[in-house]
Amino acid sequence: MKTRGFIFSFLMICVVKSNLNAQCQCKFAHTCFEQSCTFLNQTLCTLFGGDWYVGLNCDVLLPIELKEFYIEKIDDNISINWTTESERENKQFIIETSIEGYFWETLVTIPGAINSIEQKKYSFFDNLPKIGSIIYYRLLQEDIDGRVQIVAKESIEIENSELLIYPNPAKNEMFIQFPKLYSENSIEIYSTEGKMIYELKEIEDSVIKIDIFSFENGVYNLKFTNKGISRFFKFVIQRK
Repeated sequence: MKTRGFIFSFLMICVVKSNLNAQCQCKFAHTCFEQSCTFLNQTLCTLFGGDWYVGLNCDVLLPIELKEFYIEKIDDNISINWTTESERENKQFIIETSIEGYFWETLVTIPGAINSIEQKKYSFFDNLPKIGSIIYYRLLQEDIDGRVQIVAKESIEIENSELLIYPNPAKNEMFIQFPKLYSENSIEIYSTEGKMIYELKEIEDSVIKIDIFSFENGVYNLKFTNKGISRFFKFVIQRK
């Protein structure tokens, strides 16, 4: 309760009092706070778990009637789906995505029906990230006057199923992120001549760092063995 009280007080400090021209609001704990439209205010709002609204009072009735919004993993994609029962002056939908739900970026914009009293179904496929994490998606609606409002938000946890080497090309160090590890696992690095120059067994950490400052420029092969199954990955060392 003390934490919630602190956040509430902090948001109150950010409120733009008696500013009738303010066009942004932060909705936190079912309460709308009028704020100036700055990147800092938006960042703080979302950082504390609030929803950010531009150009529209967050208590105003939405110009769409949303029936459902859900996301699901299909093969190597994330399927984002939503259905509207009706739309009024609805210009377009905006899909935003975020890792861990803090900083959001626009994924795609999809035209709305403008005006409709019929049920409309929408969907979009996002390429599945290879990094194991919680991916957040939110649906925004923009009307023909340019007012934007958050409609729905969902998250999905993606299990890392592939080995990831980064950065690639690398210079003096590189990181390897592993999928689910079993007791019998190892990595071996081979030079362009086929000579093994590095070996590590019984890896327990999901991410490891390897110092490669002594390796020469070139293309290398990394052999990853997990539960008796071996796969090869290429990476490049390139220094100016």
